[in-house]
Amino acid sequence: MDYDSFKVVCFTNDIDPELIEACREFVTGRQHTHIFERPKLDRANSDLGYAELADIDSTAKGIKEIKEAIWMSTCDYDSMGRSLEKKRMKQLIADPGKHMKRIVLKTYFLFDGK
Repeated sequence: MDYDSFKVVCFTNDIDPELIEACREFVTGRQHTHIFERPKLDRANSDLGYAELADIDSTAKGIKEIKEAIWMSTCDYDSMGRSLEKKRMKQLIADPGKHMKRIVLKTYFLFDGK
């Protein structure tokens, strides 16, 4: 599965494709190309060197983790009780952060194995 197909799958699961695009360089960069070339690697149980990814063992769990990370990053209110979700989402797209990039990496890794 190429990265654009992965973006479509994420979009159909109500995940902003701009956020997935913001993680493209990290996911498809040279530092991770070796993990996609290893045929005997157990994709579901591999943590790819990041301990927080050990619990993600299926594509459904990966999508769920991405959604939870988005919610945790964007759920914020100002002092008047107004939602800052749109502002936080723009900030998240501008800089997804290490955790979001790693979750997208593992989910893409699981989809690539199908």
